[in-house]
Amino acid sequence: MKYSMALIMLSAFVIGCANPLNRATSDRYNQMCLEAEEAGNLAVASEACYRAYVNVEWGNLGPEVRSERLYNFGRVLRKSGRYEDAKEALSRSLAEEEKLSGKSSVKTGRRMAELAATYIELNQIESGIPYVDRLIPNTEQYSKSEKTFIAALLKFYGDKLLDSNQIEKANLYKSTMAKLGYSDEFFEKVR
Repeated sequence: MKYSMALIMLSAFVIGCANPLNRATSDRYNQMCLEAEEAGNLAVASEACYRAYVNVEWGNLGPEVRSERLYNFGRVLRKSGRYEDAKEALSRSLAEEEKLSGKSSVKTGRRMAELAATYIELNQIESGIPYVDRLIPNTEQYSKSEKTFIAALLKFYGDKLLDSNQIEKANLYKSTMAKLGYSDEFFEKVR
């Protein structure tokens, strides 16, 4: 009787804890995802990102790893043109990250930027605007490449707001873009 109770308690402990085998597997798939994304092989990247995320769930690896894996998966899905799936993964990652690092952290902002870009692709501009609005106060916190991405979002959303006669908000977006060091002409040259 003592042994069976001890075995039950040990089983409960093991099930409730993070599984190191799943962590190693998730890490390996995550690395494969990032490498495939870098090489432009988005089919392999999305499959590897999915497997990295699944191993987080199976191994009970915690909210930090879950948020990161969902973020990577969502980015790759967006780049692959799977926008509805990207929206779901990025929304879940954002909800997780807001609890972990706060509503205005850099990590949270990265997720908001990806969601805003996803809403562009879905032609759901009004759904993306709140994320762009939340990015504006913290734009100086990001790396140069992230600032370029945010400036591109500001350009696109600003142009859409001008088209819908929301001049004041469009001007805010354009002035924030300029504070980041970008102009409309910069993005015209890039096209």
